[in-house]
Amino acid sequence: MSLKHWNTGETHSIWISPRNADRLRRLRGQFEIVWATGWNQHANEIIAPLHGLPELPVIELAWSEDLRMLGTSWKLPAIIGYIADRP
Repeated sequence: MSLKHWNTGETHSIWISPRNADRLRRLRGQFEIVWATGWNQHANEIIAPLHGLPELPVIELAWSEDLRMLGTSWKLPAIIGYIADRP
């Protein structure tokens, strides 16, 4: 599927797997599913409907050059902050 970028107008291709959509729907009953993506709120507008998902919470991600030094995913600090005291 091709989509135009909401800000730049560039065309991007995305691949949606029906099997992945099924897995995500099954996990919703057992876990809190959230978006941790550079798509931010656009994930709810574009990706969620393609997976048959409702609007989900979004972990706001902010890139910083300091994140290059982590040696792991640049998303990890924001995810840890979101998780806080959750089990």
